[in-house]
Amino acid sequence: MSETKKLSPSTTYILRLAGTLLAITAVTALLLGLVNFITAPTIARSTEEKRVEAMQQVLPAEEYRAVEAFAQEHDGATVTALSEAVSGGETIGYVAEVTANGFGGAISMVVGVSPERMVTGVSVIDHSETPNVGSKVVDDQAVLNQSVGLGYPVTVNSGDNAFDAVSGATVSSRAVVAGINAAHEAVATAIPLG
Repeated sequence: MSETKKLSPSTTYILRLAGTLLAITAVTALLLGLVNFITAPTIARSTEEKRVEAMQQVLPAEEYRAVEAFAQEHDGATVTALSEAVSGGETIGYVAEVTANGFGGAISMVVGVSPERMVTGVSVIDHSETPNVGSKVVDDQAVLNQSVGLGYPVTVNSGDNAFDAVSGATVSSRAVVAGINAAHEAVATAIPLG
């Protein structure tokens, strides 16, 4: 019978392997940090442009004045920012930036609300809804526009302020409605009717 020899790696070999892996990891982390440093301002600028464009779409105004440190949750949706829309020195409404939970995850949207507490528009900025299902709600501006002119509370499929859910995309439709209602609540909380 022949004896089998156990091979054990030498300490030098293990240290060399660990050093090589450490060097590769350090170079990769450095390169990722450099790419992030270079692209971060461009991404931030693009995100801000998209946000302002959405605000202009839902409630055109000359300027948007942020309501200081505003954050509020309502019925599963979170208002992350609220701005006063001003034109000609007069307040023409409010714009709320809202995140609601859809079927595929968070739906980020901008909702315009008039001083009379009516929806002036909804624009979805970002989402991860299922293509050709939930995306039928959030990517179709004609569907979102059915909310224009609705007061509080907006409901799904019934009532005076009904938003018609898209067949097969009820969760996405309910998320949009939750976002709209959260915007209504934010405006009512921040700016009481006068």
